[in-house]
Amino acid sequence: MQSQSDGNVQQSSHASFDSQDNSDEPASSSAATARGPPDGWLIGLAELMAYLFAIIGALENLRDIRQTLAAIPNQSMQISFAHDQLEVLKHALSFAEQNFQDYELDSATDRIKRIRTQIQIDATIGAVVTELRVLNEVAGDQLDRRHSVYIPLKKLDFYLKVLEIFPKDLIFVFPGVDNDITEACWCYALDRNTACVFHCMGILQRGLHSLAKDLNVPFADTLDLENWKNIIDQIEKKIRELESLKKGPEKDEKLSFYSNAAVQFRYFKDAWRNHVAHLREQYDADQAHSILIHVRDFIRDLGEPKLKELEEAIARAVSDKKNDKVS
Repeated sequence: MQSQSDGNVQQSSHASFDSQDNSDEPASSSAATARGPPDGWLIGLAELMAYLFAIIGALENLRDIRQTLAAIPNQSMQISFAHDQLEVLKHALSFAEQNFQDYELDSATDRIKRIRTQIQIDATIGAVVTELRVLNEVAGDQLDRRHSVYIPLKKLDFYLKVLEIFPKDLIFVFPGVDNDITEACWCYALDRNTACVFHCMGILQRGLHSLAKDLNVPFADTLDLENWKNIIDQIEKKIRELESLKKGPEKDEKLSFYSNAAVQFRYFKDAWRNHVAHLREQYDADQAHSILIHVRDFIRDLGEPKLKELEEAIARAVSDKKNDKVS
C-alpha cells in the first residue's frame, strides 16, 4: 500500500500473485480464514492485514496448485486423472471463494464457479490450468480497485469517540442533533472539511430552533426554510421585551444567557453559515477543527440550563418513587 498524506486515501496497488516459485508442492490451505470488514465501518490496520493475508494465502494456494498441474507432461488428460491434486484444488477453491465474497470480488467468484464446472465435466488439465491463470488475473485486477482510508491518530477519536467529544446528553436537549454531530466529527476525521462545517451549521440550527422555541418566536415556515437573519432578529426582539420584566437576579441571568446566545448565533451566521450554505467557501482541516470545537463548546453551554433542568426532574422523579415505596 502507498500511504498518502493526512486524511487522504490509501490505495491498494496491483499485486501479481503469479510468482516464479517453482515449488511442486501446493501451499497449505490451513491458514486461518478471515472474514471481510463490516460494511462502511472502521477497522484497525492489523485486522485489515489479516483480511488481506487470507486473500493472498488463497491466491498463493491456487497458484501453487496451478504450477503443479502445469508441470504434468500430458495436458490433454482429463483432470480426474490428477485426483490427488483435484481434492486439494476443491478445498482451495472453497477457501478462496469465502474470502473473495467477503471483499466483493464478484468476478473472481464467478471464475471459481467456471472452474468447478470444468471439474464437473472432467475437462482437460490444460483447460483447468488456463482457468486458474485467468482467475489469478481477475482477482488481481479486482483487488487493484479496492481501497482503504487512513485516519491519522490525531483524528481517530473524532471517528471512534464522538460521544466523548460532544456530551451525549445533548441529544435529549436538542432532539435530532445526533446525526449532525456524528457526521461533523466523521467528516473531519475523513478530511471532508467543508462537509464538516456544513454539519456544524446543522448542529447550530438545532440550537437556534430550541432557543426560538424557548422565547416563543413564531415562524411562517419550518425552521429549515427560515432565514437565520429573520429568526435571530425575532429572537433579539423577544430579548428586548424581557427587559420590561421585574428587576432581579433571575431577569439578569436570563437576559445575559439569551443575549450572549443571540450574539453568538449572529456571529456564526455571518462568519460561516451563509458561506457554507451557499457554497461560497472551502475549508481546510485547521479551519474545520476550529469551527467544530467552537460549535461544540457553544452548543454545550447553550444546552447546560436544559440539562440541569433535566437532571433535577430525574432526581425529583427518583425521590418521589422512593417516597412512594416508603409510604
